[in-house]
Amino acid sequence: MCVFIVGFYAKAWFTAADPVAAPRNDIAFIKVLIDYKLVDFSAATVALRKFSHHMWYLSEKLVGLSFF
Repeated sequence: MCVFIVGFYAKAWFTAADPVAAPRNDIAFIKVLIDYKLVDFSAATVALRKFSHHMWYLSEKLVGLSFF
């Protein structure tokens, strides 16, 4: 758990406060988690499942709002 927090989640946590870069950072975090499946499949799968519940703002109707 500590490896996951220090290696991946800390960067995502500190960059989440920037509303302009948040969608890009979230997609980059998902990419990192998908790559982490090769190291620890069960932890990455659980993290991806939980994180996907927080991606409501990346729908095709709402992604246009990121330009404003």
